[in-house]
Amino acid sequence: MADLTAEEDVAAAAASADDALLMKTAEHGGRRCVVLYGSTTRSVVYCAYRFLEIFAGAGFFWDGERVP
Repeated sequence: MADLTAEEDVAAAAASADDALLMKTAEHGGRRCVVLYGSTTRSVVYCAYRFLEIFAGAGFFWDGERVP
């Protein structure tokens, strides 16, 4: 991951809260990549869910999921 995102971005996210999230894009091998980072295992899951809600229009509810 070090070649995809700046170490200070990850350090700032990790230091900011117990469940820190970081979503960003980066260039890698001439291709645009999405980096999803969480400071804990739980925050990685939260980050993935949030990414899907924002960019894919998915919804996660107590009574079921909505996937377009």
